[in-house]
Amino acid sequence: MANRFLTAMAVFSFGLTSPVFAANPTMTAGGGGLPNVPASGRNVCWSEPPDLNGLIGASEVIGHSDLETEIANDFTLSPGATITLAQWWGGSYNNNGCGDAHVATTWNLRFYDDTGCVPGDLLAEFVIPDYAGETFVACQQGLYPIFQYEGAISFSATAGSRYWFSAQAGDHPFPPQIGRLEAGHITGCDSGFRSIYFSHPDWAFIDDVFEIHDFSQELECGATPTERGTWGAVRLLFR
Repeated sequence: MANRFLTAMAVFSFGLTSPVFAANPTMTAGGGGLPNVPASGRNVCWSEPPDLNGLIGASEVIGHSDLETEIANDFTLSPGATITLAQWWGGSYNNNGCGDAHVATTWNLRFYDDTGCVPGDLLAEFVIPDYAGETFVACQQGLYPIFQYEGAISFSATAGSRYWFSAQAGDHPFPPQIGRLEAGHITGCDSGFRSIYFSHPDWAFIDDVFEIHDFSQELECGATPTERGTWGAVRLLFR
């Protein structure tokens, strides 16, 4: 598979044409990703572990270039519960090996309802500070650092209802580019992608944009809600 991450970086200063990061052809075929074994005491209610042999798709804000991309992946809980912590995986590229860390000081986490396997209305939004607990996981191909992130939130999900979770790196300088790491297989719907910069102002199926289908995420839950939350479009800034 071609290294499209490198291609994207080479043309960025002249107008980036591809939001795709890169494949990692050097690791064992088939992968298997990170071990999906929750730590003792954790109440994991949704788990889509990452595939370290996969792709990373841009989901970020680069304000000085008027570039914004966003990736959302669906989930359904049974039984319903209040999500208290979101965890996701991502990476970056700056053509300097795995030296990039602590670039995006904040991450934007958003929850959407569903409109037929496509993200619908925004239900809740959280801004996670302090680099979202960025923790180094691996270095792909000697070029792409992979990190684990997490953020404390509070979102009530009704049992059996499909929702969409978006994790987007907050405004940061270029380079590098930053994005989400794919999951090992498709669960539910293909992920959604949108970007005015890349001529997708509305949500598009991810495989109509580039060859990635689902993105990794893990959710921890607390108490079961008695009714569906009425969040509306809410932004909470944790300090």
